Amino acid sequence: MLRASLHRSLASLQELEAAWRSLPCPTPFGSWEFAQAWLQIHRSDTEPFVIAVRDGADRVVAIAPWSLEHRPERLGKRHVTGIGGGDGWYHDPLGGDAATSAAIVGCLKTHRALWDTLRLRIRPDRSRSLVAQLRQLGLMVEQQSVECHHRLIDLSAGWEAYWQELPSSLRRNLRSAERKLQSLPHRFLEIDAAHAEPWLDVLFRMHQDRWTTEQDQEAFYAMKGPDSWLTFYAFLRAMVTQVLPEGPACLYALEIQGRPAAIDLVLPYGTCAYGTLRAYDPEFRPLSAGHLLNNWEFQRLNAQGIETIDLGSGLYPYKERLRNALQEAIHVEIASGLRGTLHGGWHGHLKPWLVQQPAWNTLNTLMRRRPTAPQPS
Repeated sequence: MLRASLHRSLASLQELEAAWRSLPCPTPFGSWEFAQAWLQIHRSDTEPFVIAVRDGADRVVAIAPWSLEHRPERLGKRHVTGIGGGDGWYHDPLGGDAATSAAIVGCLKTHRALWDTLRLRIRPDRSRSLVAQLRQLGLMVEQQSVECHHRLIDLSAGWEAYWQELPSSLRRNLRSAERKLQSLPHRFLEIDAAHAEPWLDVLFRMHQDRWTTEQDQEAFYAMKGPDSWLTFYAFLRAMVTQVLPEGPACLYALEIQGRPAAIDLVLPYGTCAYGTLRAYDPEFRPLSAGHLLNNWEFQRLNAQGIETIDLGSGLYPYKERLRNALQEAIHVEIASGLRGTLHGGWHGHLKPWLVQQPAWNTLNTLMRRRPTAPQPS
């Protein structure tokens, strides 16, 4: 007989640490270390909403690593999502199967008065039974569009096989850029977590410096608000310096003429690496500095046993140029109660229709705040 319990404080999570660490965790976003780093950074507006499932012998057999975000500015202000929210790419339970999924959803039902909306990113190859169980909770918006799927670089057949899969025009451009690079003083760098601090500062500054025009800055803040970007940088710093202190290389950089031209932050985990944040200096765009760095970086990662590089979701041009595979993902949103139902109806139905209307974009541009760029610490 399975039973599920809800844990809503950092203190109560401590009793789960040993079991949490012992459960199979296929991605870093479900790990104990990731949860601790993210919850500490976001403790002012987020609390744990972790569901642990125990068997008849009182052994923890599954954990849903989720959190409850408090969003007073939203109609559905109590928001259950995976620990990490949008920064945690996958929200699948650890050790999940059909029976534990039923217990997790039963716990959500029991505590339905505590939340307004639930939003998860699920890999159907790992949590299909959970998606089926979640449909019992009521109004559910389920997105399975190509935009939701993650762009992958499959290196399982080796670097040379991947290189041959790239479009011939991209290979030709990279060879031309490499010849130009050889005529300039340059070096590629591989940086581990113990030496990452100064390079993280450079990465965050370079990341913001890319968004200099008013139009680009609007796009920048459409992705995250100013405070959210600062919190995101702080979280990445905590991940690298606290979670991966003795781990493998996580930063890759290209210097040209003594100046940082491109930097990429990845989270290596098992045989997969997750491309978390990248930036380049636009001055070196004619040299294709970002692509040159990726070319060298992917070879280095593959030589170290990495077989897959997950670039995340989204229809970004650079991802489409580099990817040779897709990872299916489902975005699920569920409403609870009147407030959550109104929130779900707005975000899942009315807003998607409105954004297709020409007048919406004009009105949205006029009303959007244009804040001053925050400075990373």
